[in-house]
Amino acid sequence: RLGAAATWVKESSELVVTGGSASAAGVELVTPGQKTPSPIASFPPDASIGAGAAEIDSSHVLVAGGLTPGGKDAGVREIDIVAHTAQVWGSGLGVPLTSASTFAFASNANEPALVVGNERASGLAHAFLLNSMKATEVLTKVPHIGARAIGSPNGSVVLFGGRGEIESFFPTTTQ
Repeated sequence: RLGAAATWVKESSELVVTGGSASAAGVELVTPGQKTPSPIASFPPDASIGAGAAEIDSSHVLVAGGLTPGGKDAGVREIDIVAHTAQVWGSGLGVPLTSASTFAFASNANEPALVVGNERASGLAHAFLLNSMKATEVLTKVPHIGARAIGSPNGSVVLFGGRGEIESFFPTTTQ
């Protein structure tokens, strides 16, 4: 799997891997002690690259961003690893992003997730708040080129790189 997205599901200690292959199952699970992934056959192959993944809860993973083989936005989708189903969130990001990082916020019912990634050609970073209906771009204070994002110990998401400034996004808790 080249350019796949992956995240841990804490309760089961499973690694969920998706994308990065035009021939393998679209989702694979790796459990502790397992040497090879277990494909979930009901998910068709997913050749998208550069998406980010985040655990929503013990049975759901959110995958956002990434590029299709044609360079288009791979969209936002919620994967149910128990029921072996997927649900598309909204109509995509509007800007194809690669090098994406996805974050889920349990405390926010209106916009429970954030994705940060970069345009492929220019490297310009974008951030989008996500819910099941839409993606809303959050403008950065300064343009970042080739930036990365990481969750911080205080619950914020920190955007760094491509500029001398570091930015922090705090999820709102409005309901």
